[in-house]
Amino acid sequence: MREKKEHIVIDAFEADIEADYLIWEKPKKQKKYLEKIAAHIGKIIIEFNKLEWQLTEVLKQYFCDNGEELSAIYYDLISSRNFASKVDLLKSFYKVYGNGTKKSVFNSSEELKDWDKQVDQLIEKLKKSAQIRNKYAHCFWHRLEQNKFVEFKSVIDSKKGLQKVFIKFDKQDIKDDLQTISDLEIDLYNIDSIFNEAYTST
Repeated sequence: MREKKEHIVIDAFEADIEADYLIWEKPKKQKKYLEKIAAHIGKIIIEFNKLEWQLTEVLKQYFCDNGEELSAIYYDLISSRNFASKVDLLKSFYKVYGNGTKKSVFNSSEELKDWDKQVDQLIEKLKKSAQIRNKYAHCFWHRLEQNKFVEFKSVIDSKKGLQKVFIKFDKQDIKDDLQTISDLEIDLYNIDSIFNEAYTST
């Protein structure tokens, strides 16, 4: 992925209220590219949503075992959180429990002795997956330029002023990003399986 920034000056009288697409020299080529990239974006968002579902289910198995009424309330509290908040909850639960009354179980297990480090690595990957999803979902694709750079966001710098950030994806970027999220689903499953053994041990 490549990135570029351009300085901009805001003029309220030039507001793009109609949100028109940028016009390419070859509109058919533009349409074809947008259709192709839309399919790739869809795959990444679908895979990310699958990961979020998995994360919710992991939390559910530990927090929603207190009878029908309480389980319903706890599930609502979990499922209504955004992804980042669910990740923070998972981190807190894993770490507090791993350093609690069953700490000896974790310390004596070859798979769990570096538990805090494993949790930190998992959390870092989960947060990265959200960044991957966001860079596709939050691009202003109707502002796609002929050089394939697309407007992503605006940032302000004390020295450089207001700038628009553009990013450009290539095929390998898209392939790698999709694979990263897919691999993370396996990582989350494997780590939770190890944790669950300690959690359910007497």
